[in-house]
Amino acid sequence: VLFHEYAHYFMYYHRPAAYPMWYSEGFAELFGQVRLEENGFSIGEPPTYRDAELRMVDVSTAKMFDSKAQFQTFPIYGHGWLAVSYLTFKPERKGQLAKYLNALQKGVDGKKAAEDAFGDLGKLERELNAYRRERAMGMRASYLNQTEPRVATRKLTAGEAAAMHIVARNDVQLSPPDTRSRARGLLAESRRIASAHPEARKAQIAALQVELDAGEFDAAEKRGAAIIAADPKDVEAHLLRAMVAMERAKSDTKWLGTARAHYLAANRVDPDEPRAMAGYYKTYRLAGENPPESAIVALERAYTAAPFDDDIRRMLAHLLLLEGRDAQARSAIAPIAFWPHSTPDTRRLRDLLAKLDAGERQPLIDELAPTLKPKRRDI
Repeated sequence: VLFHEYAHYFMYYHRPAAYPMWYSEGFAELFGQVRLEENGFSIGEPPTYRDAELRMVDVSTAKMFDSKAQFQTFPIYGHGWLAVSYLTFKPERKGQLAKYLNALQKGVDGKKAAEDAFGDLGKLERELNAYRRERAMGMRASYLNQTEPRVATRKLTAGEAAAMHIVARNDVQLSPPDTRSRARGLLAESRRIASAHPEARKAQIAALQVELDAGEFDAAEKRGAAIIAADPKDVEAHLLRAMVAMERAKSDTKWLGTARAHYLAANRVDPDEPRAMAGYYKTYRLAGENPPESAIVALERAYTAAPFDDDIRRMLAHLLLLEGRDAQARSAIAPIAFWPHSTPDTRRLRDLLAKLDAGERQPLIDELAPTLKPKRRDI
């Protein structure tokens, strides 16, 4: 399970794209079976826990390559592994998978992209069904660097340990109304821990985050100022104070200047912090101002540093659309729109991308525009 999920993380961090569901899950299944060895690793073993679907259900390339069917239920895990394994390791199929995936990124229909890359889909279907009864293919790789990593650990301080369960409970991904009520339930405990451990920065930051999420902006601002007074280079405290100002800007846009100042302060300490760069850009859009070149460059750098961040990706796609770079905007937003686990939000984005492809640009621009009161997003 860990290797499977880490494969997803690796894929969407290093190569985010509009992957079809069968490929996304098949790739993760392939690396979910990685075998670590003394001097390298091997991949290719079949996922035996998928035996039932591999043995009993025939592969259907019609479903696999149908752009709409990918969001429906069929054996995407077992058949995904089968197709990824075969198309990756079969010498005669070398290069076809990359051609297919590249076509999808350009907006080519799934079936046409498959036919152009793989040729006769009926023939491929027969080959995949035959492969179910054959020996699995794979590969072995040797580690290039045999040097043992140097690892240092330390025990958490009492304050850090006390704050950990607050951090874990407050980081649960819920919709905004639930976030507020959850944080309010943690207020008293987080403040007690912060008071008992004034020397523990982590306890102070945890309490600050809870106060922000609970809507206790005066208390959050005061705590943030105290943390920064103790350490003016505390990046997290500057970012949280910027977020407090962004929340206050919902009722008074003058706070956008305060937010911008804290984003800049965080950036001076850590020039590669993506939240600071993206937040700096966002303050201009929310103020109704044209971002200066420095802010545009900051957003582009934020995207390079954190391509997995959906909010940064949306802002970049919006900027690209405003600049008339529609093809690049499409590539930027496609990984969200075609996220394998379909939601109302992803379906809406797919509909808007279809309109963009038909020449109707404004609906997608409006959808992606940064706003002080963000639209509901479905997880």
